[in-house]
Amino acid sequence: MGLTSAFTTMLGTLAQCNPLATTESTPALCAVMLATVPWVAPKTSLMNILYIHMTPYIPSAWHTALSSANLLSTFPNLVHDITFRSPINNPPDLSACPLPPILTSAKIHPKLIDNELLSKVLTNHMSGPFTVEEAWVIFGGPFLSSPVSLVEKSP
Repeated sequence: MGLTSAFTTMLGTLAQCNPLATTESTPALCAVMLATVPWVAPKTSLMNILYIHMTPYIPSAWHTALSSANLLSTFPNLVHDITFRSPINNPPDLSACPLPPILTSAKIHPKLIDNELLSKVLTNHMSGPFTVEEAWVIFGGPFLSSPVSLVEKSP
């Protein structure tokens, strides 16, 4: 019988294939693996949550780039701000935690916002959610928060 496909025409000489051929046994020692108990991840203390942050920037690379371009004096705080988060401003001292109401736009699609926040928490892109009492511990006292809102993106 002739060749039946392009694949077999490219093979050249075919090797003999005998599924009944016997092979020699090679004895080898084996060891039983013991079952391991999964470790429980340590819980992060609320006192340390404030200092957990993720950034796509590499501070040492920024320092090297700014230094080699002689721009460290132009941007003296940039590497520090990337490392320890950029401060937006210096807010006044607080004595209470004014919680702004949820904006009307957030009330239109609450499930959408819940799902977005949940996905951020599950992928470790944010911590939380936290109660006011837990946030008080995290920030070491009174804090300001932003209201939840929904902003439509244009495609």
